[in-house]
Amino acid sequence: MDFKKFVDTFHSTACIISVEVFEDGGFGNICVEAGNRAYCESVKSFGKEFHPGSPYTDFFMRDLNFEDFCYRCAVLKQPLHAYVDSGELDLWVNMFMLPLMSDEENKGYCIYAYEASASPDFEKMADISVSTSAYVLKTILKLSDITDFRTAINSLIKDIRALCNARRCCIMLTDFEEETCSILCEDHIDNVTDLPIEQYTGAAFFPVVKTWPATVAGSNGVIVKNKHEMEEIRKRNPVWVESLTGAGISSVILFPLNMDDETIGYIWATNFELENAVTTKEALELTAFLLAPKISNYHLMCRLQEMSRTDLLTGLLNRNAMNEMLEEIDASKPYGVIYADVNGLKLTNDTKGHAAGDALLREAADILRGEFPCGSAFRAGGDEFVIIIDGISKEDFYARVDKLKKISHGRPTAVFAAGGFYDDELHDLNAAMQKADKLMYDDKAEYYKLFPRR
Repeated sequence: MDFKKFVDTFHSTACIISVEVFEDGGFGNICVEAGNRAYCESVKSFGKEFHPGSPYTDFFMRDLNFEDFCYRCAVLKQPLHAYVDSGELDLWVNMFMLPLMSDEENKGYCIYAYEASASPDFEKMADISVSTSAYVLKTILKLSDITDFRTAINSLIKDIRALCNARRCCIMLTDFEEETCSILCEDHIDNVTDLPIEQYTGAAFFPVVKTWPATVAGSNGVIVKNKHEMEEIRKRNPVWVESLTGAGISSVILFPLNMDDETIGYIWATNFELENAVTTKEALELTAFLLAPKISNYHLMCRLQEMSRTDLLTGLLNRNAMNEMLEEIDASKPYGVIYADVNGLKLTNDTKGHAAGDALLREAADILRGEFPCGSAFRAGGDEFVIIIDGISKEDFYARVDKLKKISHGRPTAVFAAGGFYDDELHDLNAAMQKADKLMYDDKAEYYKLFPRR
């Protein structure tokens, strides 16, 4: 066949690809035998010169997903279509592959034609198989339930694992600035033998996560199905493969969740069903595309909610958060309330300026953070702080009040007036807070008798 003459009949960018076939069923070199004018021009736009019969990696970065498609089409004679976000080209590519007849026992051929655009075409994105359409529709419906994001995302990860028939599947969130990662959700088979999920989180696992962007580069995800592909990945990323093989993982799927040119996380699955690899890839590409903005929006809302409950100056919880806790606390059970007020704040502001006063408040907040359980200390306003503790004995509570006074009185700057009241009889939160407040003012009066100039 005159490959050049044949490929020139295509209006779209097109080329003829050959795949070397081994006796054991594996494949070797993947070469571009001929390209039409549009293909040659596209290669030239990347500063390359097209030469017939050259390995495709002479023109573009290696992509295991693309190689798998070439093998399936040229050797297994499967017509294929995909609409993908090309990481290397920063383009959306609508690609078609059709098998061609071959007279050579050790080589298969296919035609590869594609159209590219800078932004996604949602009509093309929707041109998927019926089974994938049903799965993606279910995904969209679940993600639309923003009132209970956690329940929706936990249900979704079960669907993803069932689709892949994987041993374990999870969605991991990443923070490349802080160099840490965390598990948003995960699902696994019973009696899973992988490492505990906790070992895939935090700063300890991030050195592995840090290697993933370079591994995925040139593609929109990685699918490793067998030992041959695992060894190819090992050449690119030995750190990751060492962690995979050490955990008994023989196949893996990894798709980044990208939002505004930033990777905010990954979907990954281990030891999945190999027969449905193409369908799985198609479904997870769309899932990653749909999921990234939902996760990004969810975390934005969480940050805004957290900001509404946090005092910006000190980092402690603010009055809004305190009021929420007051509504939730069970006053029928023993609890303690401490009122603490920073002595000398007005004098500091008047003589040294408000920056010095702010520093004094931050110092006071640091003391409270170190002495009391997380989420129990609040800046109620101005120089006034409130600590509410439940599940504590009376002796321990008053020991903490005394310790707070001793710590602050031993400092040259942040000195508290403090009053604590333990309610195991009144069962009246308002009354308990009033008593703690009065005790604080009594303590403040004693302090100013001793140090009238402060």
